[in-house]
Order: sequence, then structure tokens, then C-alpha cells
Amino acid sequence: MKKIIFFTLLLISISSLSYSQSCLPGGITFSTQQQIDDFATDYPGCTEIEGDVKIKESSSGNITNLFGLSQVTSIGGHLEIYYNRALASLSGLDNLISIGGSFNIDGDLALTSLSGLDNLTFIGEDFEIKFNWHLTNLAGLNKLTSIGGSLIIDGVTALTSLSGLENLTSIGESLKISNTTTLSRLSSLDNLISIGGSLEIESNSALTSLSGLEKLSYIEGNIDIEYNEALTSLSGLNNITSVGGNLKIMNANSLTSLSGLNNLTSIERDCDIEINDALTSLSGLDNLTSIGGGLHILLNNALISLSDLESLTSIGGYLSISYNNNLTSLSGLENLTSIGEGLQIISDTAITSLSGLEDLTSIGGNLEILSNSALTSLSGLGHFTFIGGYIDIYDNTNLKNLSGLENLTSIGENLDIQSNAALTNLLGLGNLTSIGGYLNIYSVCPKSHNAL
Repeated sequence: MKKIIFFTLLLISISSLSYSQSCLPGGITFSTQQQIDDFATDYPGCTEIEGDVKIKESSSGNITNLFGLSQVTSIGGHLEIYYNRALASLSGLDNLISIGGSFNIDGDLALTSLSGLDNLTFIGEDFEIKFNWHLTNLAGLNKLTSIGGSLIIDGVTALTSLSGLENLTSIGESLKISNTTTLSRLSSLDNLISIGGSLEIESNSALTSLSGLEKLSYIEGNIDIEYNEALTSLSGLNNITSVGGNLKIMNANSLTSLSGLNNLTSIERDCDIEINDALTSLSGLDNLTSIGGGLHILLNNALISLSDLESLTSIGGYLSISYNNNLTSLSGLENLTSIGEGLQIISDTAITSLSGLEDLTSIGGNLEILSNSALTSLSGLGHFTFIGGYIDIYDNTNLKNLSGLENLTSIGENLDIQSNAALTNLLGLGNLTSIGGYLNIYSVCPKSHNAL
């Protein structure tokens, strides 16, 4: 009797193995519907495909469904489903649990849903959903908890929500959402707690808020918020305290402040605030103390104040404040003591003085004061004695003197003072003893050269 039981169990085990086995280490490509329909017959028991799987029709409209792949539970390599014009559903992949490599759904123009992926829990590398123009949400991904690489959603123009990603908790690399026209919110990402790379939100014309990202506290790479014309708030980034790469806020023309970044204290690389037409203040950067790279505030035509930068003490790269036509003052930078590279004040046509920089003791690179038509004085330029690079003071039509440079004793490179129509003397340079490069003074009354 025991022998009968043993052999019965052995037969059941063998039978089970025959219906659950690894296969196709070299991968497989499906280019016709017939190949998909015949898969179970051609590869009986093939449930765990070791290699890559590519599904791309050889002629337009040839592949219409994936029902023949229902036995597949895992793919060790990449899964690519792309340019299948008549494929409206991913049903047939219902038993797929994991993908070891990347997963790419690209250009499947009839696809309206991701239903069929309901048991998928893990993707080892990148997950890309691109140019699927009729996909309105991501329902079907409800069991997906982890993506080892990046999540990239690009050109999915009918997407209205990220519904389906509610259980996603971690992305190993970057999150990129771009080129959508109807997506207004990110609320289905409420449980996302970790992004190992960058956060890139670009060219989403209907996006009004970043709400849904509240559980993120650190971004290892960049935060890149660009060309989101309807974005009115950065709420959703409220718990981020540090950015490991760059912070870029650009072409967000409905954004009036940076509120939502209130807990941010440090940026490891550059901070770029550029071409935001409605931005009137930098409120939201109140607790920012250090920037490892440069701070570039450019072409924000409604910006009237830098007062919300009063916690900032150091900038490792350039400080560039340029082409902000309504900015009247640099007040708010009073606690800034060092700039690792250069200082640029260029074409800020309403600034009358440099007051706000009084505590600045070090500029490692260049000092460029160019084309500031209302600037009458350099007073406020701080206590530094040495400029590591060059000084270029050019085309400041109302600048009357160089008062503010009294503590300067040496310049590492050139001193170039040109085309400042109202400048009649060089008072302010009386303590300058050393210039490492050339001295060029042009369009200044000759008698004033005695100040050197």
C-alpha cells in the first residue's frame, strides 16, 4: 500500500513539473496572432520564460489578443509589447506575476486598459508606458508594489488619472511623467515612499497639482518640474527635505509661489528657477540653507522679491540673478556668506542697488554686473577682499560710482569696466593692489582713473 501511495505522489509531482517549468532561455518573439494562439501547444508546460519576450506584429492589425499566453507566470528577461495597432487588451497575461527585466508598452494605439496585468507584482528594471493614445487610466496594475528601475509614462495623451498605482511603494530609479494632455493630478501615487533616482514631471498641460507625492521625503536624483502650464501649486512635495541632484522649476506659468517646498533644507547640485511668468515670490524656499551647485533665477518677469531666501547661507556654484524685470532688490540674501564660483547680476532692469549681499565674504569665481539700467550703486556687495576670477562691470547706464568694492584688494584675472554712461569715477577701488589679468577701462572720465 505504501508503494502505491509513493508512486502516486511521484506521478503527481512529475505531472506538476511538466506543467510548471522554466523554458526559452533565448527568449521568444511573437509577430503574428497565430504564433500566440499556438504557444500552449508548441510549448506545453512553459510557464516561466527565462529570456526576453517581444510582441510586435509583422503586419498592421495582425495581433488582436494575447489569450494564448495565459499559462505564463513569469518572464526572466524583458517584456516588450509595442506597435500592435489592433491590440485593445492585455487579457491573456492574467497569470503573469513577475518580470525580471524591463516592461515596455509602446505605441499600441487601440489599447484602452491594462486589465490583464492584475496579478503582476514586480518589475525588475524599467516600466515604460509610451504613446498609447487611448489609455485613460492604469487600472490592472493594482498588485504592482515595486519597480526596480524607472517608471516612465510618456505621450499617453488620453490619460486622466494614475488609478491602478495605489499599491506602488518603491521605484528603484526615476519617475518620469511627461507629455500628457488630460492628466490633472497624481493622487494615485499616495503610497509611494521611495524614488531612487529623479522625479521628472514635464509637459503635462492639464496638471494643476502634485498632490499624491506626500510620502516622499528624499529624492536621490533631480526634481525636474518643466512646462506644466496649468500647475498652480507644488503641494505634494511638502515632506521633501533634501534633493540629491538638481531642482529645476521652469515654464510653470500659472505658479505664483514655490509653496510646497517648505521643508526643503538642502540641494546637492543646482537650483534653477527659470521662465515662470506668474511667479511673484520664492515663498516655499524659506528653510533652504545650502545649495551645492548654482542658484539660477532667470526670466521670472513677475518676481518682485527674494525675501524667502533668508535662510540660505552658502552656494557652491554660480549665483545668477538675471532678466527678472520687476525685481527691485536683492533683500533676502542677507545671510549668504559664500559663493563657490561666480556672481552674475544681468539685465535686472528694476534693481537700484546690491543691498542684501552685505554678509558675502567669498566669491570663488567671477563677478559680472551687466546691463542693469536702474542700478546706481554697488553698495551692499559685502566684505570680500578677493575675487578668484574676473570682474566685468558693463553697460549699467545709471551706475555713478563703484562704492561697495572698498574691501577688494586683489582680482585673480581681469578687471573690465566698460560702457557705464553715468560712471564718472572709480571711487570704491582705492584698496585694490593686484590684478592677475588685464585692466580695461572704457568710457569713463579719464580724470577718475586716479582712484586706482
